Amino acid sequence: MNISKTVFASDKTHLPAQKDFPVRKFQPLSLLIGLIIVLAGLGVVLGYQSLTIETSAFSEIYSINQPASTSFGTIIVSAADDLIGLTSEDLAGVTHGIQNLVMADSVQIQLTVALINRSTAPVIIAPDDQFRLVSPQSKDAILLSGATIRNGELRPRSNIHVTLSFVVPRDGASYTLQYLDPKSEQIVQIDLGGVDVVSEEEMKDVH
Repeated sequence: MNISKTVFASDKTHLPAQKDFPVRKFQPLSLLIGLIIVLAGLGVVLGYQSLTIETSAFSEIYSINQPASTSFGTIIVSAADDLIGLTSEDLAGVTHGIQNLVMADSVQIQLTVALINRSTAPVIIAPDDQFRLVSPQSKDAILLSGATIRNGELRPRSNIHVTLSFVVPRDGASYTLQYLDPKSEQIVQIDLGGVDVVSEEEMKDVH
């Protein structure tokens, strides 16, 4: 979220020659009062803009299996599975060279998501940019670690089912899926609940 400034060149040929103009003196008190009025007005405008953003940028929080409204139709999380990572014992000590390995101190949240386009226009699909997890226990968002679809478009009057994966710590935190609606730029929120806490015994066998 600039004010363009127009500079006018003075044309001295139209000014009366050698004419003195009285100098108007501004009192400091008048300047101070004017500055206060301007700042107060600016504060009201900024406050209104902030309030508008806060009330319109995020949707209400939906739950699993509850259709969440979007500008083009709905999005539904029909399943949310917690896949606990493996210990060194499970892997027989082999922990190197395994792609996308999730250890026992982490959990993979696997979501089944349906996107339903009821509009007459295509909808942009960009999983890495549109989906993320947030938690009140953490200031950093969890980015997508895997998806069964790539960037593309969802045709009008059609739907698609996708599996999304996120890897998070097993620390008992609760998570909310956020989906950025590409048409309205509203963030749709879906509550996923919390994950469990890794035991001390499992922690000993992580490495």
